[in-house]
Amino acid sequence: MYKNNLWRALLAVMNSRSLLMLLLNIDRLGNALAGGYYRATISARVGYFAMTKSNPYWRLLQKIIDETFRPLEGADHCARAYSWEKGQYRRSSDVALAILSVLVLVGCLILLPCVWLYAMLTGAQKDRP
Repeated sequence: MYKNNLWRALLAVMNSRSLLMLLLNIDRLGNALAGGYYRATISARVGYFAMTKSNPYWRLLQKIIDETFRPLEGADHCARAYSWEKGQYRRSSDVALAILSVLVLVGCLILLPCVWLYAMLTGAQKDRP
């Protein structure tokens, strides 16, 4: 199952026809690398587990992702991604969760200044809490 998800996510990245789809498919590839379903994004997976499990690990990842995308989408990015996707979610192994943590931390570290700068320059900031 892992190899199948990884292969499908990689094919989706290679077949992306726009920048937005490329970014979305790279996100899905990251989720597949971390043992998740190839049709779900990292944000949706984290949102699902943060809302359904009482585990501080998922809430911390959710807070990091939500804060990264807050200027564009408001405070609940992961919850919105989960409600939009409604994919298949599984916890995976501890190694996969470590990979997921690294992907979230490194990805958000790179994306945070880009997203916030874009929001400032375009005036796209959301006034939601």
